[in-house]
Amino acid sequence: MVESSHLVVNKSMTRISPNKITWETLQIAGIQRIERVIAEFYVECSFIPSRYFRVKITEDQQGTYVGRLNVSLKNADGISDWVVGLGTSMDAALEDAIQQLIHQLDQHGQNKHHLTEANFEWAACEDF
Repeated sequence: MVESSHLVVNKSMTRISPNKITWETLQIAGIQRIERVIAEFYVECSFIPSRYFRVKITEDQQGTYVGRLNVSLKNADGISDWVVGLGTSMDAALEDAIQQLIHQLDQHGQNKHHLTEANFEWAACEDF
């Protein structure tokens, strides 16, 4: 163990790799996919009773971006139909996610200006 006035380093725990490993190149047995959260947006929408929802954007190791909403519109059977947005950039995934929700609201069959809290399901707080 090496000690300095500010830092204690256990050399047996330190490994220097000749190849730089990044999260995009990381490969571990049993792990199929890694995504990183790169942004979270708060979106104001007059069709949502609470007026606000969130969109979390992730990027996977292949450079695909996914926008996940924390709100879902329930279908006529009362089942939530969660939508996501996809894109080749953060902005494209954000736009696609919002467009998917608006399209879903347009296709719902009810006047989107008269939807109530009962028409929506919200993601668990720990998911966002």
